[in-house]
Amino acid sequence: MSKLAMGSIKIGETLIFIGKLQLFWFAILFRYLIVAGIYPATAAVIDFFFQSFKEPSEKAKVLSFQTFRESARENFRRSNQVGYIALLVLLFLYMDLRIAIVFTRNIYISVCLGALLFIIATSFLYLIPAIVRYQLSLKNSFRQAFFLLLANIPNTIAMLIGMSLAGVFSFFIPVLALIPVPLFLLANAWFSYQSMRKLERANEKL
Repeated sequence: MSKLAMGSIKIGETLIFIGKLQLFWFAILFRYLIVAGIYPATAAVIDFFFQSFKEPSEKAKVLSFQTFRESARENFRRSNQVGYIALLVLLFLYMDLRIAIVFTRNIYISVCLGALLFIIATSFLYLIPAIVRYQLSLKNSFRQAFFLLLANIPNTIAMLIGMSLAGVFSFFIPVLALIPVPLFLLANAWFSYQSMRKLERANEKL
């Protein structure tokens, strides 16, 4: 079989995989009435991206609706806890920033609050990946996310660029708008996985 044919088959398998993730994400979202389903469904997508990143010698879960549903159920409580706490924190900081801009009109306070909001929001990108990979308490989930941000600045920058590019590609290539969730989460899953593997390898050497 030629390299072109093998490449075409690989691309087709990848598109089917991503398409399944999108369909399963919607299924779990509506199964838990949207509000309680968005974070577990997102955790399950990241979980199966992590499975696909494993080495061939490592045992990985096979994607099916049953295994996807089981992953969402396993992460249901923790993903909703960290997800909605993070959302409340971001809303609180955003309100503080708006108050500083509108009422105090102090440029230094506004810049500091804006920088704090950006740093915390970026660290929260590691929250769901961290709870998927590790069995962490609620407090340790936020601590681990912030530590991953500080320990892997280049990966974090690459993650933000990748997620931004996903949005741009979805806008200019309409067919990609059919798979927005896995497309957007791919960079988040890949770079958070690399960051965690880097720290795990460093800990193994200690």
